[in-house]
Amino acid sequence: MVAPSAHDRGLVLLRDGQRCVACHTRTSPLEMQHRQAVGAGGSKVRPRPHELATACCTCNRRFESDLQTEALALGWKVRRWVKDAGEVPMFNRPRAVWGRLTREGGVVLLRPDDAIARMREVYGPDWDRWAAESRISLPTTERNSL
Repeated sequence: MVAPSAHDRGLVLLRDGQRCVACHTRTSPLEMQHRQAVGAGGSKVRPRPHELATACCTCNRRFESDLQTEALALGWKVRRWVKDAGEVPMFNRPRAVWGRLTREGGVVLLRPDDAIARMREVYGPDWDRWAAESRISLPTTERNSL
């Protein structure tokens, strides 16, 4: 598997506030979470910032087990069949904001209602099931700062 470039890794860390997008930690070793599975043996294509999220080593492992449903509902993971990971908004829990990740390493903030509507466009009723199963508390007010 090809690792992200040092430049792109720096952009992702900066975008995500140098914290795990799930648990807020910055003391645990931080890793680049591939939002979309790259398959056994990995990919020979270097991942771009919109395809990555900052996760501590614990949460990164849990995204594949007990946090998988929540990770899908909040955009930390993206189903393999989605053509562009940038289509799927991501929730940054430490900052309590939804955003559409850009290829350049930035984020376009979304109102929660717009992000949820987008998740429903991409995933259909699966997203509502994931949100219900994971019992996530979704913000209902817009936050302006990232």
